[in-house]
Amino acid sequence: MEVKIEKEFQINNRKRSHSPSEKSRESDCACQSQSTKLKVELPCHTRHDTARSWVCNFSVYSSCYEGYVTSLKLLHDLLQEFEICTHSYFIVQRTKRNFGKEPELKKLSGSIHWQDTQDNARPRLPCEGVPFLIMGTRTLDCHQGPDRDKKRKHLRAATNRQKDFENYLDKEHDYTEREWQSVKASKKLNCPAKIYIRHIIKFPEYECPEAIEDIGHRHAVTTRLQLDFKRREDIVQEHQFHVQLPSSHANHAVGEQADSSLPIDRHLSAFIQKKVTEEDITNTKEMKKLLEEHLQSSEFLFKGKELPSRNNTRYWPTLKQIRNHVMLARMRQRENRSVSLLEEPKEQQWQQICEDFTPSHLHSVMKKVHCLAKEVETLAGLCQDPYILCQVATGMEQLRDSLLPSSQSNEHYIEESEVSPPDSGQDKSKEAGQQSLKKVIKIFSQKASRTHGGFSKIE
Repeated sequence: MEVKIEKEFQINNRKRSHSPSEKSRESDCACQSQSTKLKVELPCHTRHDTARSWVCNFSVYSSCYEGYVTSLKLLHDLLQEFEICTHSYFIVQRTKRNFGKEPELKKLSGSIHWQDTQDNARPRLPCEGVPFLIMGTRTLDCHQGPDRDKKRKHLRAATNRQKDFENYLDKEHDYTEREWQSVKASKKLNCPAKIYIRHIIKFPEYECPEAIEDIGHRHAVTTRLQLDFKRREDIVQEHQFHVQLPSSHANHAVGEQADSSLPIDRHLSAFIQKKVTEEDITNTKEMKKLLEEHLQSSEFLFKGKELPSRNNTRYWPTLKQIRNHVMLARMRQRENRSVSLLEEPKEQQWQQICEDFTPSHLHSVMKKVHCLAKEVETLAGLCQDPYILCQVATGMEQLRDSLLPSSQSNEHYIEESEVSPPDSGQDKSKEAGQQSLKKVIKIFSQKASRTHGGFSKIE
């Protein structure tokens, strides 16, 4: 009997420990009565120490995935914090209309809205009795989302196959020389995760709760607002960027397992571009050291904060990633230089081209030109055709004029004389052609001796 009584007592204690108390029930009811801002669900692929930290960047939010911010800077901070917490990376797929721009109210032609008229648009805009303008939208894809370049890849592969077939027909042997082709699979895995953003501008001075249901009030406030656009310049505007974040990814690794496949961060990419263009730093290892220093000192990254894991290639890129970004920065630098050269005068273009050559390369080119001038002089004495001699003379004069700077005139060297082809094979035209050719060669040799002291004048 005593044993049964002890067992019943233990069972009752267990039931009491598992059953919720009245105090706990009251606390649960109090939590439920609070605002919906605290009712958020955590994504399954976030770390416990950084979970929901992006929610603090929302100005107003209904869940941890939906809300709005009031400026582009806050929007950038929100997206960056979300990518850090969820170990993801998003790229801009589409931007429509005047997203992120300031409107010109006097030239405004868009319609004024009171509620969201698009049923399929995301995120949904709330109806609060305040008129607003829809400026534009922006959609961001996961970096392992759908392949937008698939059609061009197929066309490129078809053209390559056509070229290989044409080379096969042109050659006599039975095999074709093919270029090295990459067998690495594409990183695009058709992930459906997207970020939807809608930019609106509200006018809180014209708030009218009655306009939600009454069409007459709505029409009256709308006409008054449209007239004030042309008369007033101090209308209060409130920018709102409504954001809808994805709750999950698919078809690829998530969480800390995805750190090794993330591309380099945008701030670090801009830092590499700056170092290459301004300081001409192209060494990969040196660039890696500078990136590590910038990662700890930049206010936009982790100044005074805990650094991310070394496995995260977004902030600790590999040498291959750094090399690719350095090459891309150099290509952009060359494109910008070529565009600037087209806009500059010919004298500045010539100076820029001369600066690109190294001294050793310039010396070898000058030596080659000097040897060619000697060969032309020897051949001129053997040639008996006056027509050919006159053509050579005119060609040498054109070459001389192109080599000389435009600021120097040709009057310092020879008197200007036009050389025309002879009408008949007389001895006078032959002698005139030989004399003009010798003059050109002599002037050319004098110019070469001035540019380089090692060259001797041709007699």
